[in-house]
Amino acid sequence: MNVYADLPGLIILEVALAVFTVFIVLIGVMCPLLILNSISKTHFKSLSDTMDKQINAQVAHYEAMVKMHEELRRFQHDYHNLHLGLYSALMQKDFEKALSYLQSDEMSLCKISNAYETGNVVLDVLLGEKQIFADGFNTKIRFEGIMPGNLLSTADICIVFGNALDNAIEACAKLPKTEEKVITVKVSQSRKFLFIRITNPVISNVQINNNSIVTTKADKQAHGIGMHSIHTIAKKHSGTVSLSCEDNVFSIEIDFNFN
Repeated sequence: MNVYADLPGLIILEVALAVFTVFIVLIGVMCPLLILNSISKTHFKSLSDTMDKQINAQVAHYEAMVKMHEELRRFQHDYHNLHLGLYSALMQKDFEKALSYLQSDEMSLCKISNAYETGNVVLDVLLGEKQIFADGFNTKIRFEGIMPGNLLSTADICIVFGNALDNAIEACAKLPKTEEKVITVKVSQSRKFLFIRITNPVISNVQINNNSIVTTKADKQAHGIGMHSIHTIAKKHSGTVSLSCEDNVFSIEIDFNFN
């Protein structure tokens, strides 16, 4: 009997078993990776969808506020006529009429003044709202410069200034409430370049690594989405974002290139 006659069959069987074993191992390795990849994609898609909804809501909100702001400006344009009415009542020595006029709804609206005159009505409204929030932490938002009205869209303004100011106010909230804090927003333009610099005090120097804030918060993925959004808008307009922190003052500089 020739024992070598079955060798080809045995070799084929061993090769098949080896291939099957490798296949099983690959499945064991790849399945968890595929599952993790699917979970990661689902997580970031959920975060992205949430962020998109928040941005759309912000844009709709500020567009509505801009409309109200413009209506108020048109009303303030009529202040001269209201002033004449009051003057006429006083000249006629009709003090009751003058007092009633001062207490009327028409005159009370005239007391509303624009807190900010940035050159961009969307930014005016946004800064006004953020100042109301910052008041709770004894924090003032100071604006310097002129914001062009034709370079950044409403959404871009909401994302860049909204997220940067939210971070700045959050940092100021950690400082003693009795201490007066100032957030400074500076905007300048040179031809087709737009420069934005926002600074705020911090309770301790912020650790920055690769131009990103090193967070100590538990949800490291969710935290920093706002800053990531700012980077995205800067990149869209061929710009850059630079972060720095010295002497307990945090600074973010955003440069846009519209050439």
